[in-house]
Amino acid sequence: MDEKYLDYPTRELLKKFGAGSHKPGSGSAAALGGMLSAQLILTVIDRTLDKPQYAGRKTRLLEIQKVINDRIYPELENLFQKDSEQFHKHMVFRLAKKDEKDPIHRKELGEKALMELAPATEIPIEIAKHCRELAGFSLFIFDKAFHAVRGDSGVAMTLAVSAIGGCVAIGDLNLLSFGSNAWTIAIRKEINELREVFEVLSSDSSKRLDSLKREVDQHQEYHEAINAILHDAQNKSRIASKNIEEIAKSLQNTLWKYRKNAWKKRVPKAPLEVLNPEKALSALGYFYNLQTSLGQHTIQGSLFEIAGIIDKEEKIVSISDQFPPAIRNFTTAHELGHALLHKDMVLHRDRPKNGTSLVERDAKEKQADKFASYFLMPENLMKSAFQERFLANHFVINEESAFAFNEASTSNLRKKSKDLHGLAKKLAGAEFYNGNPFVSLAGLFSVSIDAMAIRLEELKLLEF
Repeated sequence: MDEKYLDYPTRELLKKFGAGSHKPGSGSAAALGGMLSAQLILTVIDRTLDKPQYAGRKTRLLEIQKVINDRIYPELENLFQKDSEQFHKHMVFRLAKKDEKDPIHRKELGEKALMELAPATEIPIEIAKHCRELAGFSLFIFDKAFHAVRGDSGVAMTLAVSAIGGCVAIGDLNLLSFGSNAWTIAIRKEINELREVFEVLSSDSSKRLDSLKREVDQHQEYHEAINAILHDAQNKSRIASKNIEEIAKSLQNTLWKYRKNAWKKRVPKAPLEVLNPEKALSALGYFYNLQTSLGQHTIQGSLFEIAGIIDKEEKIVSISDQFPPAIRNFTTAHELGHALLHKDMVLHRDRPKNGTSLVERDAKEKQADKFASYFLMPENLMKSAFQERFLANHFVINEESAFAFNEASTSNLRKKSKDLHGLAKKLAGAEFYNGNPFVSLAGLFSVSIDAMAIRLEELKLLEF
């Protein structure tokens, strides 16, 4: 019995392959590639089985796991050793023939060498068949198993495919030593079939690797686009309302265009769903932190409960859970505005934000509020939602609109609204009109009624 090469430490085994000897040889190397492929497939399966999102593929993954453990891997281990031993038998006669002077003995040794080369040719074919199965498994796990470990899937795939190609090369080379007979015809047919399999699998694996490259390219494009928005926002000599709205639009469009990169899971299906300040902060490299309380702070002698903190040095935005969702959402968008617009701001604490303020604030606070309003309530989506609910691009108080609000007269609607802002608040919070129930505009855009009312007025969507 020959020495067991798989019992060698890895470094010594690799030195054996590079020592210039015929054992272990290329067939064993192909088997080793198949064994590595098998183990990587098992690793990917193990990493996938505990992920709930892949529960529907569990049965198939367990089947693959069993086939590899029970049959393929043990057989590749056996073929690794068998290839080394069998090719050595061939080489013993081949080397003896080289040194033999007697022509009759040389002929006998050549015939014995050729006789031993036949099984040494069949072994790599068996190795290739097992690797063909592994290649199929690796394509499946690359597509259907845990995507975060596609590096392992990709290596498993290329190892299995290259092992098939290597075995085809071994078979082709060995056939050059034989004439034509029934055995060589059968072997050649098997090798050609494996060659066709290798070409198909090579193409299939290349497509997977190309798809991963496209994903990487788009990922980089996404981050480059985000960086460009940040650079543009922080390098404007003057930040007017128009500039702030343009920045908000650029961010919205980028999040929509690259939504698969930004979300990965539960990818938005409608533009409204990308108006997510938490996700936008993540795109800028910020960690979003929702806390039970952020404590209190005093500004100009006034004590208030802190609703949001932005730490630009550590890139952390903390939001207090003490406030309603609409306030938290606007406050988060406000902090997003600071992150984009104000590069010289380091650590900042904010009052709860709902798009209105009863105290005078500095320019940066007003700019951050403007950004939050533009980001959470973009003009095009606002107008579309408004028209869908109130059946007009512009709301005016008349008999028809008063009736649609179940008011007896226009004077009743005016009296209840009081003024333009009161009417705007009524429209912002309305959940029915003309007999049709719907989610209010404030609810749809996840903002307070006050914030929505101000935006409706800004867009001149109504008159009193």
